[in-house]
Amino acid sequence: MKIVYARGDDWEGLYIDGELETQGHSISLSELLDIIKEKGVIETAETRMVDLNWLGDHGTLPNNTEEVRWEQ
Repeated sequence: MKIVYARGDDWEGLYIDGELETQGHSISLSELLDIIKEKGVIETAETRMVDLNWLGDHGTLPNNTEEVRWEQ
């Protein structure tokens, strides 16, 4: 299982295996733990910063990581 924690200014999202699980102004630790418990064992996890201009234009995160424009 691959987890990506996407951050952009005051917006956050959690992707598991490339699919958006949750997003909002904050993701609580309890919500994160509940999602991880439901999904099982974690192989990798990372935090990546979203390009803020791109996020501002789109307003929300897409349903998969391949569509996100990341900060360089």
